[in-house]
Amino acid sequence: MKQPKELARFIESEVIRQYGAEKYLLRLFITLRDTQLEDRALSTILSVQQTVLSNKAFGPYFVTTGVLGALCDILERENNREVPEPGIVSSIAESTVDIFGWITEEVPLAEGAAILIREHNIFHLIARYILHLSKTLTARGLDYVLEFCRANEHLGQRLAARSGKNALRKDYQRALRQEWAPLLIAPDNLHTLNHPDGVRIIKLVRQAWWRLGSVGAGFNEEKEKKEYEKRAEKMCSWRECCWHTIEPPSPTKLCQGCGEARYCGSPCQRRDWKGGHERACRRLKNTSHHGPVP
Repeated sequence: MKQPKELARFIESEVIRQYGAEKYLLRLFITLRDTQLEDRALSTILSVQQTVLSNKAFGPYFVTTGVLGALCDILERENNREVPEPGIVSSIAESTVDIFGWITEEVPLAEGAAILIREHNIFHLIARYILHLSKTLTARGLDYVLEFCRANEHLGQRLAARSGKNALRKDYQRALRQEWAPLLIAPDNLHTLNHPDGVRIIKLVRQAWWRLGSVGAGFNEEKEKKEYEKRAEKMCSWRECCWHTIEPPSPTKLCQGCGEARYCGSPCQRRDWKGGHERACRRLKNTSHHGPVP
């Protein structure tokens, strides 16, 4: 993210030179791990840090200080909440995209790809952010998603050019495969909420996401969709559940109303009901339920 010159000079002279990039990140890591921090305070801290951390001097220390891992953990925690805090989700997602971009550009391919794919499931995180974007629809959020997709499409092409067993390429495909088809196959995952520019934004996101899988990973869309539909028979239907793209440890249960949707538990069933399943559930044709079908 581009900074005003005055702000960039301040960060350089007062933060990096006086405090030190690594030391600053170590202190930030402690703050991010503070479970007692209230949402509003965390949101404010993150919005400020997003600007500070865009300075490249911090790049070499994002992983070693634990800051990247802490950001990913908070984002995952927020996505699993029934009502995520929008400011936290946006700030963290955009900061992590900046960090991922730095790793992609500055870290040697094998090391950088291992960090992005094996240590942090970048595709899972960005898929959750796209779902968040579909509710907020900001131009800034769109830029971050498009930047992420372009960078990782290029990463996939670079990995494909490697010779030998190419285990990293396989890991890249495996991680992306879990998230790619679900966003393409379910229209409700990306909606416009009557936003005046919503149709254009969603179209651009879909195109970038499609290229990420088709060009970056070499996926065949129809094949991936069919394989996902088979897997979906065992997974939770609530699109923001962690078991929506991978098989849960325990069997899911069918919705007794439609006999099609499946859930890993009552919390996800209630969230999906509020999120749109109420309109789709077949039982509503003949009944007047006002809550999840038992």
